[in-house]
Amino acid sequence: MSKSPLALIALALLLVGCPTRGGRGGGGDGNASPSEPEIAIEPATPVTGDDLTLVIVVESIDPEDDGVTYDISWTVDGEPVEDLEDAMLVPSDLTAPDQVWEVTVRGNDGEETSDAVTASVTVTNTPPTAPQISISPAAPGDFDDLLLVYDAESTDAEGDPITYQVEWTVNGTPVTDLADPNVVPASRTSLDETWAVTVVADDGLDQSKPDTDSVLVDNAAPTVSGVTLTTAPIYTNDTITVNATGDDAEGDAVTLSYTWFVNGFEVGETGSSLDGAAWFDKNQEVYVVVTPSDPFGVGEAVESNIVGIFNSPPGAPTLEISPSSPVEQEDNVVCEIVAPAFDADGDVISYTFAWDWDGTPYTGTTTFETGDTVHALDTVENEVWTCQVTPFDGEESGLDGLATVVIDAAAPDLIVDGAVVNLAAGTYIYDDIEVINGGSLQIDGLTILEGNSFFVDATSLVNGAGAGESGGSSSPSSGSGPGGGGTASSAGSGGGGYGGAGGDGGYDSSDTPSAGGGTYGTSTGLDIAPGSGGGGATGETGGDGGAALWVIADDIEVLGEIDMRGATGSLFSSCASAGRCAGGGAGGGILLQGDTVIITGLFDVSGGDGSVGTSTSSDSGGGGGGGRVKVFYDSSITDTATFDVSGGTGGPNGGFDGGDNGGTGTGNTQFMAF
Repeated sequence: MSKSPLALIALALLLVGCPTRGGRGGGGDGNASPSEPEIAIEPATPVTGDDLTLVIVVESIDPEDDGVTYDISWTVDGEPVEDLEDAMLVPSDLTAPDQVWEVTVRGNDGEETSDAVTASVTVTNTPPTAPQISISPAAPGDFDDLLLVYDAESTDAEGDPITYQVEWTVNGTPVTDLADPNVVPASRTSLDETWAVTVVADDGLDQSKPDTDSVLVDNAAPTVSGVTLTTAPIYTNDTITVNATGDDAEGDAVTLSYTWFVNGFEVGETGSSLDGAAWFDKNQEVYVVVTPSDPFGVGEAVESNIVGIFNSPPGAPTLEISPSSPVEQEDNVVCEIVAPAFDADGDVISYTFAWDWDGTPYTGTTTFETGDTVHALDTVENEVWTCQVTPFDGEESGLDGLATVVIDAAAPDLIVDGAVVNLAAGTYIYDDIEVINGGSLQIDGLTILEGNSFFVDATSLVNGAGAGESGGSSSPSSGSGPGGGGTASSAGSGGGGYGGAGGDGGYDSSDTPSAGGGTYGTSTGLDIAPGSGGGGATGETGGDGGAALWVIADDIEVLGEIDMRGATGSLFSSCASAGRCAGGGAGGGILLQGDTVIITGLFDVSGGDGSVGTSTSSDSGGGGGGGRVKVFYDSSITDTATFDVSGGTGGPNGGFDGGDNGGTGTGNTQFMAF
C-alpha cells in the first residue's frame, strides 16, 4: 500500500536526521544503540475532527554522534495502519469515536535501534452544535399561532443523524400535550402569557448545548387596507403616491412602512411616495408593499396594484439661425440646434426641420442636416423666415423649437475705379470692394472693411501713409499714441513706436536724449492699430504715424500696394533756430483676414525718418519704428508679396550722437480657422 502525501513529507523530514548530544565513544569497535526517545500524542484527549500528531518530547541520542532517525508505526484498536508507517501525523478523516490509537517509535542510527517506546490516545465523540431557534411572530397577539423556527440547524462532526428535543413552557410551567412540537395554536394562548421554548440536539451519543427563545402574548396585530397607487398616466420624472389606511383592534396608533419595487426589485425608498427622477424609467412597472405596526407588534403586509410608466415625449430644442442678419441673394440661411431637446427617458432624439417665409411653407431646402438650410437665392429683403424643428424619441414627437430671422438688403459695392476715394476712420460693410485702374483708396486712423471680396489690382493703391496717430507739436510735445516719441528741451526728439520701437533723439554730450516710443500690440493676434507719432521739437512737429487697415472678406486679392508708412519729422534748415529736430512717425498696421488669400504686391509699414540737422550743433530726430503686417487665411493662400517693416532712419547730426534708427516692425502670415 502506498504512503499518503503527509506520511511522505514526515518521512522526508525524518531522513534529514536530528542533531544528537555527546561525543563518539573511544576504544571499542562495536556500535552502541541510540537511547530511547520520549514521545507523546497531541492532543492528549482528542475528539473526531482533530488530527493526531506525534511529538518527540526528548530526542534519541547516539553515543557515537551518528545521525538518528525514527522508525514509526501506528495501530488503531490494535490493528497496524500500514499507510501511516513513519508518519508524524494521523489525519482527522481516519479517526472515529471510541478508537484507540497507539504509536511505537524507535531511534535508529543506521545500524542499531533503540528500545521501542509507545504512546496512545482514545478518540471521543464530538457533540452536535447547538441549533439557533426563534419563535414567530416575535411579538404575537392572542390570535397568532406560535411557530418554532430553526434559524440555523445543528451539525454533527461525525455526520450522525440528529434529533431535536423540544420543550415548551407557559409562565414557567411545562406544556407536554402539543400535537405538533413546532406549533403552539393560538387557541392555547392568552394575553400576558410568556411562552418559552428550549431545543437540544442529540446525535445518539451526546447532546448539544440548549438554545432558548421566548415571547410575550399581549397584542393583536394591526392591519392595513385600501393600498392603491394612482392609475393616472405616470411618466419618468413623475412622483407616485400610495393611499393606505391602517387599523388596530385595540385602537393602538398604527404606523405604516413602505417597501417599493420597480420591475420586481426592491429599491431604497421608504416613504409614502416614489420619485421617478431617482427610481424608475419608462416601460417599467412599480408597486409598493405596505406593512402596518403598532407599539406592540407588526401586522400583515399588503401589496398595492401595479402601475406602468409611460414614455415621456421630448421637450423643445433651442435653435439659432446663422447668420443673424442674412443678406438677400447672398447668404445661405442655416438653422442650427444649439441645445438639444431634453428627453426625460434619455432616448436618442431625431429631428425634422421645416421652414416658412412670411407664413408660406418653404420646400426648396438644401441640406447639411435634412432641411436645415434655405438657399441664398430664395431670399428677399425684409422677408421673415421661421425655422421649426420637431424632435422625435422613437415613440412620440415632442415640442417644436422655433427661431426667426429677417432678411437684410444686400450691402453696396465699393468700386474705386481710376479715382481717389477717402474713408474716415470707422467700420464699413460692403458686398464687393475693388480698387482698380490706378484708383486710390485713402483711409484714416483705424479703418475696418468687411465684405465678400476685396481686390486691389497691380496699378492701384490703398493709402494711409502718415494718417495714424499725430506727431508731437512744435511747443514741443511728445507724439500721440501708445508708443509716442518723447521730447526734450535740449536734444532731438524720439521717433514713434509700434511694431518696432522708435529711435532715441540725437544729443550733444551735455544733453539728455529724448526716448523713442515703445512697442505695443501683438505680432500674431487678431488686433491692429495705427502707428504712434514722433516727438515734436522747438519749432518742428513730429512725423505722424501710419494708419491701420483691417480687411475681413471671404476672398482677398492684393496685386498693388497698401501704404501705411509713418511720416518724416518736419524739416527746417538747422532744425529751426533752436537747433533741435523732430522724430519720425511709426509705421501703421495691415491686417487681412480671409478664406482664400492672394497677395503679390507691396505692403509698406515702414517708419518715418527723423529730422536731420544741418550742423553739429543741431540734435537730429530719432527714426520711427516699423509697423505690423498680419495675413490670416483659412482655406488657401498664394503669397509673393513684399513686406516693408523697416524702421525709419535717425538724423546723423548731433554734437555727441545723431538720432537712432527706428526698430524693425513685424510681418506674419499664418493659418487661422474662421
